[in-house]
Amino acid sequence: MVVIADPGDDPLLAPIPPAVLRGLAGGGHTATVLDLHDEGFDPVMRAEQRRSYEEAGAAIPADIATHAAAVTSADGLVFVYPTWTSSIPAILKGWLDRVLVPGVAFHLDRRSNRVRSDLRRFKVLGAVTVSEQPMSPRRRRPDTGRWTVTRTLRLLASWRCRTFWLSLDDASNRSEAERNLFEAQVEVAMSRL
Repeated sequence: MVVIADPGDDPLLAPIPPAVLRGLAGGGHTATVLDLHDEGFDPVMRAEQRRSYEEAGAAIPADIATHAAAVTSADGLVFVYPTWTSSIPAILKGWLDRVLVPGVAFHLDRRSNRVRSDLRRFKVLGAVTVSEQPMSPRRRRPDTGRWTVTRTLRLLASWRCRTFWLSLDDASNRSEAERNLFEAQVEVAMSRL
């Protein structure tokens, strides 16, 4: 499953989703694509959804039911987005909050009072991102986008799940040849998943 969180106005990120999809197809994978901006996804968790968050068997809101179904049938997640202020865009954060809920991504084992993952079938989890920031300043402060994907979400996957992170930093100061090389690297990496 490929989740794209690009408002569509970033020319540096524009060639990346097609490269991801070409690579996956070249590797023999089929992908469900969710383009959050194209779909007009509402990232705001309303009070009603929040109140039912921990209720066993709570109904999934109609506007995210197809997203939840796609997650439960996928065997991997690939996120494609621009890195803004060292993090993921708000629409993607909202998607994580609204879609990866109890009954979709995990459940609470009432006997042991522990969280149990429902995403153990995932074989791969990762992100492809483009950032305007140079790498060196980001190393001095947390890269919360990377942490969210490769650490926090990783906790919900099987211990055998492979994670990856592909990032083109300082993208606007890169030459066209460097950007094209990154695009090619993304395609190759996706074909090898």
